Amino acid sequence: MPYALFRCCVTNRLFQEYETATDTVLHALDMPVEDLREFGCCGYPLRNVDYTASMYSAARNFALAGRAGMDMLTVCNCCFGSLRQAGRALGRDQGLSDRVDRELQKEGLRPANQVQVRHVLEVLYNDVGPEALAAKAGAALEGTKVVMHYGCHLLRPSDVVDFDNPFDPVICEELVSAAGGECLEWDRRLDCCGAPLAGIFDDLSFSMSRQKLEAASQAGAHYLLCVCPFCHLQFERVRADMLKKGQKLPPVLSMIQLLASALGREQNMVA
Repeated sequence: MPYALFRCCVTNRLFQEYETATDTVLHALDMPVEDLREFGCCGYPLRNVDYTASMYSAARNFALAGRAGMDMLTVCNCCFGSLRQAGRALGRDQGLSDRVDRELQKEGLRPANQVQVRHVLEVLYNDVGPEALAAKAGAALEGTKVVMHYGCHLLRPSDVVDFDNPFDPVICEELVSAAGGECLEWDRRLDCCGAPLAGIFDDLSFSMSRQKLEAASQAGAHYLLCVCPFCHLQFERVRADMLKKGQKLPPVLSMIQLLASALGREQNMVA
């Protein structure tokens, strides 16, 4: 059965290259997906404003995927983590689940908490496999050196997202290696990008990003590779300011763009 592809509000508005690159990779690797146009927001922006509304937003997406008989495939780390956490909360809090179910009934929807939420990179790694990626990509990325930034939402809380070892993840590095690229060792691999502090403690937020960008440059990377669009936005904003001051820094590129480039159909890599 195909997956219901859950696209992200941020990538749809600000990072169309995430969308086109994802489509390229899924098509090249013969992964069956369908777009459900009725999908709405994952609920994350509402979590600290109206928790029930946030859970309803997630549950509505589960119900739509369940009605279509499909599990969900996410592109964005934040959507992935938010939906996984909502699924757990609805399964553990009967009162919350009942309130949400009553709202779903008003739309003629039935709860579908059994729907699985998976991240596109985890599916590429576990279901498609690095070997299949290598067979398609060959050594397309040979000579390309990157440093990997996973992002907090992809790895934690680990008992909810269950993506990889939060202390020593390997999925992204092995996918890059399968396509012929090289992931360099660097000190700030698992550090936060600083985005959650933006607008609250800007000095600290931007300092965290600057330190990661400088470390990526010192490591000799051609690209700082991101999985999360929110991290990507943060790095791009801080990098632009650093470039104006004359610093030489590697471009920021999404992981899915790099894989699309390796598969020979996506040429929109950042110079």
